[in-house]
Amino acid sequence: MPASDRPAMRSVVHLLKEWARQQRGTAESVREPVATVQPPQPAEAERGAAADRPPAQPSSTPSAERTEPPYPPPGTLFLQRLGWLPRRRSRPLARRDHEMLMETLLPLYGDSSPDLEEVLAAYQEGWRGDASTAICTTPPRCGACRLTEQCRYFQRSPAITDLPLSQRPRERLMSLGEEHLTNAELLGIIIQSGTERETAVDLAQRLLSRFGDFRSLATKSIAELCKMRGIGPAKATQVIAALAIAKRYHSPTVEQGKLLNDPDTIFEHYHERLRALPQEQFLVLLLNSKLRFIRAEVVATGELNAAHVNPREAFAPALRHGAAAVVFLHNHPSGDPTPSRDDLALTDRLLDSARILGIQVLDHLIIGNTRYTSLARQGYIPSPRRALGADGGAPEELST
Repeated sequence: MPASDRPAMRSVVHLLKEWARQQRGTAESVREPVATVQPPQPAEAERGAAADRPPAQPSSTPSAERTEPPYPPPGTLFLQRLGWLPRRRSRPLARRDHEMLMETLLPLYGDSSPDLEEVLAAYQEGWRGDASTAICTTPPRCGACRLTEQCRYFQRSPAITDLPLSQRPRERLMSLGEEHLTNAELLGIIIQSGTERETAVDLAQRLLSRFGDFRSLATKSIAELCKMRGIGPAKATQVIAALAIAKRYHSPTVEQGKLLNDPDTIFEHYHERLRALPQEQFLVLLLNSKLRFIRAEVVATGELNAAHVNPREAFAPALRHGAAAVVFLHNHPSGDPTPSRDDLALTDRLLDSARILGIQVLDHLIIGNTRYTSLARQGYIPSPRRALGADGGAPEELST
């Protein structure tokens, strides 16, 4: 225990002794006198028989079977609320922490250890079993407590459970619907719990204030979220998982065998996945001769140009899976799908490689924030290749 906490501890111990004296005085004043009753004297014969009995043998119960001290130790919840004991500790560590704290408190209290433990337990559970006298119970009676200035629990921000039911986000969602909740309240339900200083909603509001809206938050990694005070791996994982579900909801999975003969259809499936990425990602879609979807693979990630995307790697998936045609697509993190010089140079290199390999490149899509550019429709993929909708139609199969 830091030395700076000693004055606060001394003050708490002093107030506890005063409270204990008051409880003892109250108990003595209401105690009724009990008449002393003399037990009946045994007859002479009975006294003689009692004298002839052998002495009682001591108990043979081994010391190993003696009951262990109670767990949790007396007053643990009260001491945790004060901030003097940590929460969520294993049983051996909790006992050790409690013993070390008692060694610090006993010199300040000035009486025996059992007396101090009795007062701690009584403050939490009630004096001599009377629950009506308990102060730091569940829920705590903070209005009757004189230790609020030293209590970390009392000085924390109000928890969501302290709010009326009509103001709690989960209850409002059930009774009113999601349209009546703010973004912070919805995110607070996902986060579930706050800290000693912030509710889950306060924590969610701070996340949104720092990273922006949900779309921006979805681009952050777990490590980036964990840099926020109050956000650990568990909360960060919950947030990322919820946003991933939302992203997949808006980007339905392309089923194998689906007809992909139109760039609008491809944009619909891959727009949400690519638009919010903080860096460029280059994908290849593999199609059969009927323009049916086989699979999609990521070829490269990062700054994409003619030097960074190797045609060998770009066409390797097509060769492995026997694709007759491919569609390339990548995103522009800036949100503007206008093709750059590097995009056009890369497309030319890919077309040259496709000619040698006998694989048709149907299109190269550049995904922006709300729109896309089809290089086939722009005329950058020349005939005789039947690009996706390049001539205004939607081919059902490759030309021979």
